[in-house]
Amino acid sequence: MADVEIKTLLDIQVSKRKRVEKDATVVECFKQKYIKVELEDDGVDHIFDLKWNGFMYEGKLLDMTITCQYKAERDFSAKKVYKHSGTVQEPIKVERKKSGYPN
Repeated sequence: MADVEIKTLLDIQVSKRKRVEKDATVVECFKQKYIKVELEDDGVDHIFDLKWNGFMYEGKLLDMTITCQYKAERDFSAKKVYKHSGTVQEPIKVERKKSGYPN
């Protein structure tokens, strides 16, 4: 089983002339559909959903465009381990009833 590289680099277009690059961690990936990235900024974690646009992943936050050139080898979900307690947060699953409404 091959290791999955979950580090990536985000390009954030802050204004018309200013572009910032930030390191991020990929939390969930579905090849050529979407990725979820976690960006730690001043001790606060932010999670962004970036959709596939044909050649790269991109998303928007307010007027800022966030893009990422992540090469997905396979689909995965990562488990987040909290630094201070060492506990693992399980992924949330939603199941539907036969009527189509969530439980």
